[in-house]
Amino acid sequence: TDHYHLDRYTGQVLSGHFENGPHAEASTFHTLHALVYDVHFGTVWGLPGRLLVFFASLIAASLPITGFIVWWNRRKSN
Repeated sequence: TDHYHLDRYTGQVLSGHFENGPHAEASTFHTLHALVYDVHFGTVWGLPGRLLVFFASLIAASLPITGFIVWWNRRKSN
């Protein structure tokens, strides 16, 4: 569990324990996979995160096309 039961007057821990998040004992691969999965499906940063990932993906997808256009125009001018 990721919670404590505390005495309301003294603050003493009565039961429970804290784990260092859901990826505490996972391998590096599984931790990165979970993070990439969250970014891919837009669960990180809500709507602003989705918009950021959308525009970054749009720019990345346009790079080969614009690169080809620049190459083609240089090829035609020579």
